[in-house]
Amino acid sequence: NLSIFGYRYDLKQTEIRVRTRRLSVVGATFLTAGVQSGDTLVVTGDGTTRGATRDGTYTVARVSSETDLEVTVDLPGDKTEPATITVTAPDGTARCALSATVQSVTASQFCYEFAVDNITLASTLAPAGGEEGWNYVQVTIGQVPQDAPLDFGEFRVGCVKARFVRALDLKTPGEGVMSIPEESFKRSSNPDNPHDPEVFDPARDCIVPSG
Repeated sequence: NLSIFGYRYDLKQTEIRVRTRRLSVVGATFLTAGVQSGDTLVVTGDGTTRGATRDGTYTVARVSSETDLEVTVDLPGDKTEPATITVTAPDGTARCALSATVQSVTASQFCYEFAVDNITLASTLAPAGGEEGWNYVQVTIGQVPQDAPLDFGEFRVGCVKARFVRALDLKTPGEGVMSIPEESFKRSSNPDNPHDPEVFDPARDCIVPSG
């Protein structure tokens, strides 16, 4: 059936991933200072009373709020201790610098693979200046901590574009199968930072068939 697109629905756990990449800094104003993905973060003066020193140079992966950000590599450990944080832009412009209590947070993740099928595509009309037949297929995943089932949870959105034109017997991709890699699932929103690049934007984040 040309209008059928997708996978069988299937879900299986593939691994448990433990990461310590989040820093929570008391009194920081990362959003106000313009800190963003790709900036360089330097930690100095970190003590060793509560664990290995976190002194070093890191790359900012994302900014969650005024006081919280994530780096691209694992930190030495999960602890709370005073340190000095300095952030600079790729061109060397200073973003911010402060000495404060810095908490590094470990998060455990259960990683899953899933599959979905029997998605019926519509033979859509062409928008102004566009092509007919394009469908946006969004997959929304909600997750909550296993030990806190009443938590509001966190939601991420993935998206693919597929095309079906009934009059032309055309379906793209022809095999009716597309994959959404883990990194393409974006947060549904971030009230603390509406411009967070990790927030889903259909114009930017929907995967288009190759070719």
